[in-house]
Amino acid sequence: MNCVKIRYPKFIVFFTFVILAFIFYKDAQRPELHALIVSLGYIGVFFSGMFYTYGFTTPFATALLLILGGELNILIAGVIAGFGALLSDLFIFQFIRKMFSDEIVLFSHEKLIKKIYKHVPKSLRKPLIYLIAGIFFASPISDELAVSFLATQNVSTKAFAVFSYISNTIGILVILSIGSLL
Repeated sequence: MNCVKIRYPKFIVFFTFVILAFIFYKDAQRPELHALIVSLGYIGVFFSGMFYTYGFTTPFATALLLILGGELNILIAGVIAGFGALLSDLFIFQFIRKMFSDEIVLFSHEKLIKKIYKHVPKSLRKPLIYLIAGIFFASPISDELAVSFLATQNVSTKAFAVFSYISNTIGILVILSIGSLL
């Protein structure tokens, strides 16, 4: 029996989740479902923030934030959702630091990584990593990559937490603001 090999199964699953989240968002405009989502209030915003950080749940969290942004105070919602995102990011950060530290060291010795490091001036390496990580945190893209970037650096948990919270909250506030305009 011949099986079809799918070249990018994770991307296909991710984009399927994006499509399903879009369908969910459109269905959420029905009065009964909209009322249910709005009834979640700030607790719903907190959990949306938590799910905003994980790759496959990001699209649904974004849809919920768009809906709730039209109904709640976006500044309060942003602070709360940012805290939810922070908790998830701290979990990922500690997990990567503890479980992947040996592979991170091996990865840093790869030819491609050494080549990239060779071409990036030493004074720009850390700011560049923070810039890339900040973009990933703020955007509705999974935070796992951003967390991995920072977990490979000598970043304290406290510095990571502050950076994660600020970056995620900014991104979430943008989404909530868009939701308030829709």
